Amino acid sequence: MGEDILHVINTTDLFTKLNEKRKSEHHDEVEHHLIASKLGILFALNSNSYVNFKSDFVELNNSQLNTLIHIFGEHFNTNMADEIQAMVITPAQMEQEIAAHIPETNRHSGFFGKLRSLFSGKPTLA
Repeated sequence: MGEDILHVINTTDLFTKLNEKRKSEHHDEVEHHLIASKLGILFALNSNSYVNFKSDFVELNNSQLNTLIHIFGEHFNTNMADEIQAMVITPAQMEQEIAAHIPETNRHSGFFGKLRSLFSGKPTLA
């Protein structure tokens, strides 16, 4: 039952946090696209499932989340368990975060907006 719970992580934030922690521990930083590629391969080898770490967000169940924590410790020489747990959001929170970054469209723009303004008696802002 615990496997059905989805955890969402912003990959850019995850990779940035990894590099910050690696730098504080006197390790070299790793480019984000290299982290994503290495994670994809190691994740497939360790869990027999594929997760696309090149996307903006990843959705992981509990087992996959534990695999991610293990991979960071073993292959990136950085214990990220606490940081990863702090970054986890729910799918609903992810949708809210994405929606917050989408610009609000002008209700009076476009063909249907002009029709609405025509019938409402309000002038368009075009």
